Amino acid sequence: MKKLKVMVAVLSLLFIGNISKAQVKIGYIDAETILLLTPEAAHIDSLMQIYQRDTVGKEYVSLFQTYQYKDSIYRDSTHPLPPAVKAQYKKT
Repeated sequence: MKKLKVMVAVLSLLFIGNISKAQVKIGYIDAETILLLTPEAAHIDSLMQIYQRDTVGKEYVSLFQTYQYKDSIYRDSTHPLPPAVKAQYKKT
């Protein structure tokens, strides 16, 4: 009788252990992929491309042209700049 009680106790503990393992579920969601699949994402992406082309692109071209101009003056070896002017170009 003692063996039967021990056996029932062991089986019940194993059964309860299996049930508790089955209830532990962990999920993973890739939020970036879900956001890219929404229809609003395509609209926002097109707005960002327009903004980059019209606003940021023009500012970038302007700044890059200014940089190239100042760099060409600074590095010109045929007409070297005085040290005071070189210092001024380094500041800006």
